[in-house]
Amino acid sequence: MNRPFLLSLAAAMLYAVGAVCMKSSQSLRVLWPTLGIYACFGLGATLQAFALHAQDVGAGNTVVLGVEAIVSLALGVLIFREEVTMQKLAAILLVASGVYLLRR
Repeated sequence: MNRPFLLSLAAAMLYAVGAVCMKSSQSLRVLWPTLGIYACFGLGATLQAFALHAQDVGAGNTVVLGVEAIVSLALGVLIFREEVTMQKLAAILLVASGVYLLRR
């Protein structure tokens, strides 16, 4: 794996953790998760900016968003016990397929 792709993966992970912080912040009313939102999204955007320097904007950004969607779904299931349906699994399979195709 090349450096821009690894930076994109790290950015996607940070964005997904930021989403967990959003849910945990109770509409920005709980301090630590609220601070986590800004830390995760700020660092994620920084890493994504470095990654996009060496990638096409459309493909690079879409890979970050796709991986973020997959990780966010997994974290939602693991942390918040959100329901996994066949529709969600099919959607994630399509997203993962798109990320794979964009990386080729």
